[in-house]
Amino acid sequence: EPVYSLDFHASGVLATAGGDKEIKLWEVFLGENGVPAVKHLESLTAHNRVVNMVRFSPTGETLASAGDTGEILLWKPTGEILESCSAEEIRENCTWKYSAMLRGHNDDVQALDWAPDSLHLLSGSVDNTSIVWDACKGQPIVRLVEHKGYVQGVAWDPTGHFLVSQSGDRTCRVYAPLPVTAKGSKKKQPRPQQLQKITISPRNLACQHVLARHEIEVPQSAQPVEQGEAPSAEDASKSAEAPLEKGQSYVSASNGDARQTYATDLEVINHKANEVVFEYASGMQTKLSVKYHLFHDDTLPSFFRRLAWSPDGTFLAVPAGLHKREVDSKTLNALFFYSRGNFTTPAACVSGLTSPAIAVRFCPIIFQLHEQSPVAESGTETTSARDVSAAFDLPYRIVMAVATVDSVFLVDTQHMYPFALVGGSHPTSLTDLAW
Repeated sequence: EPVYSLDFHASGVLATAGGDKEIKLWEVFLGENGVPAVKHLESLTAHNRVVNMVRFSPTGETLASAGDTGEILLWKPTGEILESCSAEEIRENCTWKYSAMLRGHNDDVQALDWAPDSLHLLSGSVDNTSIVWDACKGQPIVRLVEHKGYVQGVAWDPTGHFLVSQSGDRTCRVYAPLPVTAKGSKKKQPRPQQLQKITISPRNLACQHVLARHEIEVPQSAQPVEQGEAPSAEDASKSAEAPLEKGQSYVSASNGDARQTYATDLEVINHKANEVVFEYASGMQTKLSVKYHLFHDDTLPSFFRRLAWSPDGTFLAVPAGLHKREVDSKTLNALFFYSRGNFTTPAACVSGLTSPAIAVRFCPIIFQLHEQSPVAESGTETTSARDVSAAFDLPYRIVMAVATVDSVFLVDTQHMYPFALVGGSHPTSLTDLAW
């Protein structure tokens, strides 16, 4: 049966789950000649159908698993587990037992992520909702219902402020609690640099940002409209209501202004005359803003969109992206990066992937910056590390693994291009990653 999810405990124990309805725990170690080897520790059986996701809590004291029947199970070890415990010590001293069931979703649960305090859990389901849970009481705290499609990925900001969900409706939604005054009235959101100073509560969440479309400004020479040639308002209205063919344009007049709407080769977006327009200016260059979707629709060849925050919380990595440099350029598969202080547009992206990105996981270890880029060391380029890492001016290097449908590549924040690629190692589509 297929494996749909896997996750490492801090001790090195690996949990896997999938179509066989079981969660299996493994010890991963170096065998003879330094070759990685695995040893089965135990199997956890309480799910009645497919298990879609498993995630250990940050403290390592709880394992959460999500299944096709809409339930979420919590598992606890019978003995004390410390981060310093080895997989062998865990095998000898404790086993994992089912401790609680969280019920609130009406259909398959496909996404889970823990709060940094390990006291709360975020889940996403094909019932188009996400739920914030009190993991101690086993009770739902708030249900997020804004998505219009399956919720296939969720991520909890490691600093505790933002909760993010991604759906097949081609949107990614960023939630945050609204600060409350002494009288209980909501205040405006603070500036990004103040966010980490707020005491966070999962209650009173509100959608603060919707990541869905990106605008490209297209230079266009407006054609002069001689006096008397502008169409009437009635004709303009009829023109605006008619669908446009790719590359076709029309000119309409409203209150004496001539406007032109442009249909891209990607899709005809908002073809009414008052939505995607640029002002008429005789003999001058004008700019047209054209919108396009940032993410794949529900035909994405995967059940999952496993987005993730960087370990330090400085940025969010979002898979299943679609990237266009210019209106006439080819649409490329991409992974987008958003700075926690600016969700209006991606801060950077890795594009040109051979297939859609479906999952991203960050290495928990933070690395030092290279003194020179690998290209510079070869003598072909002398660009400094600080110049190469323009997208993220970090004093350290964060490494991430990205899974596409058919391959895995590694990228870091210093260079923002893949430095390793593994492909052709799995006979079916990839579903998850773990460090």
